Amino acid sequence: IEPLFEYSQTYGTSFTDVITVQSTGRRTFFHSPAGNNALEPRHIPLEKSNAKIFLEGYFGLHEKMDALDQNGESGHAKIFKRAKGLGFTTIADAVSRKADFRALTRSALPHLDYMSLNEIELKMVAGGEALDCQNIKLEENLKKYAAQVLERGINKYLIVHFTECVYAFAQGGGFCRQPSVNLPQSAIKGAVGAGDALLAGIVFGIHQNWDMPECLKLGACAAAKCLSDVSASDGLADWRECMDLEKQYGYGTY
Repeated sequence: IEPLFEYSQTYGTSFTDVITVQSTGRRTFFHSPAGNNALEPRHIPLEKSNAKIFLEGYFGLHEKMDALDQNGESGHAKIFKRAKGLGFTTIADAVSRKADFRALTRSALPHLDYMSLNEIELKMVAGGEALDCQNIKLEENLKKYAAQVLERGINKYLIVHFTECVYAFAQGGGFCRQPSVNLPQSAIKGAVGAGDALLAGIVFGIHQNWDMPECLKLGACAAAKCLSDVSASDGLADWRECMDLEKQYGYGTY
């Protein structure tokens, strides 16, 4: 971590400006990677941690971590390999941008227990080239793309999320899904951070050794709770308060 402080002094601190259209909720992200592009596996002191889970993100957003060495191995793969060797449960997240995600993730997938993707990222990791989400949300297509990813790695679950629903596809076959909370439009103040909140809820459940369907429920409720504020995290609350939304609004259909 200390070397990263020195890099930030040289390159500046990473930041993202999020512009939201109030009438539609549509968001545009303007990102300056700055010092984040200097991040390398050697900067992450896993050996000093007594945590249970190692979650790293994002594929596609860190120049040196995304770079492939002469063996085709990325920095992400190296840090996840180290984490697995130390006994961590490993979880990865990605970001939607134009990149060769199939190549970028190939070397890391065997070292992951869980991976979280939205429907656009799923298509790209499976080998799709365009940021085109048409028909991806159809369950038959989700299953097809998920199978293509799972055959290359991921030890437990591939999580795929989008506005209406979240799926968890198991290694070895089978899946479960959870529709989003049926929030009225009047309860939605902003969507920034909702995807991260969803993953945070799922990760909490994983940490507590819950069954995956219960993890997905908390994820959906945490995402819905996040929508109650225009900021990325001020809408979140204790997990029990998040789960109260289940009784208050129920879930949509998908």
